[in-house]
Amino acid sequence: MEIRDIVYEYRIATGDRMAWHSRYHAHGEGEYELHYFFEGAGSFLNHRSKFPIRSESLFLTGPHEFHSIIPDAQHIQKQPITYYALLFAVDPEEELQSVLNTVLSGSRNPLILNSRYHFIFETIHQLGGAPSLFHKKAAVHQLMSFLYTVYGKEQETIPLSRGGFHHVQKALEVMRRGTRKKLTVESIAQRVGISKEYLIRLFQQHLHISPLQYAIRLRIEAASGYLISSDKTIGEIALMFGFENQFHFSRVFKKCTGLSPSLYRRYYVQYVDLLPPISS
Repeated sequence: MEIRDIVYEYRIATGDRMAWHSRYHAHGEGEYELHYFFEGAGSFLNHRSKFPIRSESLFLTGPHEFHSIIPDAQHIQKQPITYYALLFAVDPEEELQSVLNTVLSGSRNPLILNSRYHFIFETIHQLGGAPSLFHKKAAVHQLMSFLYTVYGKEQETIPLSRGGFHHVQKALEVMRRGTRKKLTVESIAQRVGISKEYLIRLFQQHLHISPLQYAIRLRIEAASGYLISSDKTIGEIALMFGFENQFHFSRVFKKCTGLSPSLYRRYYVQYVDLLPPISS
């Protein structure tokens, strides 16, 4: 196991920090992320489900699962968001990966933890950021102990089959290079060298999502970056990423992120002069 990043965000509502941590994104193969919330007005979008942020709520997202934080526009100033975000990687050979995958294949509802876990996350945060290699190893062991305690089950866990996963990886690369195109499942399968039906079956088996849905989410992820870092119009961005028109782009964007492109830009824009006014 490797801890890739851990951050503690205290009472954020707008600005660059919210823009970065609330972006619509996914992580790579073998990467998992924990979000542990203490307070805040908003929702957490995890893959295809949206949950209200509650005190002491813990979310686990797996490889290739898109997620984001959606602030409540009416209450975010009075109830800023405080949470830990912890990104870590697990090797396929590790038993822990089968434990986590079993959790992800079941209920996606968040866990509500006891407040004592706050100190565990703070310990991992402090140890993980220390220069000492032994402290970093201690942080990994703390995290592993936490994950087994919270997600471990007595029943035997069954690792996911890796059969055909190299086809999935090749398809993902085709999708990432084609975010500005309207890719079809047929064209992706042809590039990979397998049938459309087999590609769909592999995606459902390994990622629990169809190839078309994943390709659309990659385009939305890329488009969201332009919304918060450029002055291009929503219509221009829609055309850049292969959507029929602005209306079609807006409908798909809201379905994926929970927000319209205009509201997403308003909440997450990185330029101070474009931030929404702070209510008294």
